[in-house]
Amino acid sequence: IPKGPNLKLFTYSLTLTPLTQTGHGLEKEFSLPPSITTKQVNGLSESTHYVVLLSAIYGDHTQKLSHDKLVTVSAPKF
Repeated sequence: IPKGPNLKLFTYSLTLTPLTQTGHGLEKEFSLPPSITTKQVNGLSESTHYVVLLSAIYGDHTQKLSHDKLVTVSAPKF
């Protein structure tokens, strides 16, 4: 967890990237609220392997949130 006096969990980012014979397919990306505990994803193919990346995005709630002020912590891809 990143350290900072006012850093709070802002959102989660879930990215699913299908692996194809020619490389990577079209990504699906979801922005999820910090209170979420589960997410059901529809439209996936059982015969396709996916790279899954889950990230926690932190921001200082006392300042205007912008991309350059957010802190992203990602779990290892699986």
